[in-house]
Amino acid sequence: LSADRLRGVLAQAAAASSSEGAQLCTALAARLNADAASAALPGRIPPGLAGPPGLTTAGLLPSGLPFGSGSESGSRGESGRESGDGARVRAAQAREEMLMLLLRGIPTGSLSLSLSLSALSLRAVAVAAVSNRPEELTPTAQRTAAQLVRRLARAAESTGMTAGGKVSEALVESLSSLMGADGA
Repeated sequence: LSADRLRGVLAQAAAASSSEGAQLCTALAARLNADAASAALPGRIPPGLAGPPGLTTAGLLPSGLPFGSGSESGSRGESGRESGDGARVRAAQAREEMLMLLLRGIPTGSLSLSLSLSALSLRAVAVAAVSNRPEELTPTAQRTAAQLVRRLARAAESTGMTAGGKVSEALVESLSSLMGADGA
């Protein structure tokens, strides 16, 4: 995924409705997660890290190409892949930007309490996907993710949602990732 394509997807997410933006962030995070996993385990992507089945971004994220492949410049090793440091820095920056986009999509104060269950679920899953690689979370991304979890938990509580649902599971997954991040 080239740096230009990454910026293009992020720009589309920023211009989209908050629900569409959350979907784009989830898909992009799934791609970054799969690319990070394939870099750690050359030749294979562990099951479950490629993202939810059927979740696409209409050709914006071409499958089969590892993150850092393509025509962008950068230091490349024997495999033709970009060096891990450049890809990790771009991934960390993208995760930070995605979390900021998700935060902007959630109203503050009492307005956040009016989110529907589907809107809560969509955003909670997006936060979990974006924060799934703690080693790629900047301190700003960690703080933003914590704010998102707090707002989503407050909104979930106001809807009378009980523990054990998809939203709760995604929020716990996000918190687990944040606790594993450097500087947490």
